[in-house]
Amino acid sequence: IEFDPQFTKDGKIVIWHDKDLARLTRGQDLRLVSEITDQEFAALRFGSGRSTNLEELLGMHERYPEAIYAIHLKSHLQEPHYLDALLDQLNCVSSSDSFFIFDVRIPAAEYIKKKNKDIKLAPSVVHPHDKKRFNQATGGTLIAMDEAISNKKLFDWMWLDEWDRVGESGDKSLYNADNFKILRNKPSPLLKKTLD
Repeated sequence: IEFDPQFTKDGKIVIWHDKDLARLTRGQDLRLVSEITDQEFAALRFGSGRSTNLEELLGMHERYPEAIYAIHLKSHLQEPHYLDALLDQLNCVSSSDSFFIFDVRIPAAEYIKKKNKDIKLAPSVVHPHDKKRFNQATGGTLIAMDEAISNKKLFDWMWLDEWDRVGESGDKSLYNADNFKILRNKPSPLLKKTLD
């Protein structure tokens, strides 16, 4: 289950992809998630559906113990006060093997590992051409494979993020046998098990 946390005005963590409400309300509500309370967020309806908060989502773990939660931590949330709040909630989950945080910049990974060495982390690994093209748009969260491997002590997983297959000199691919061999020779046991 892959999802994006956001913080409400009262510091609660909700599950929402965007910083604002505009896209899913079709422009009817332009507020930022950070401008509304958790209660206001919980009252939002989208047809017959709704979004949820992190506490409720992680509570599903008891019903679906085999699920793995991939938490997409966007760059604007990789500051200590946000990380501390997220770690407080994740520390309540009985098994840290049930989730991992991805798209983590190296300084945020170092901060998280100092606070809780058992939290599983993954960088967003991209082709060097994509790093050059898209890293500014992501807030600097994209890293090349060699950078991920040289910081492997911080990472338990690798999130491979292939944006497209167009490179400076034609076709490029991140998802290929050579790259998987490189990762299989360097990984943590958890990554090796996942790739096998």
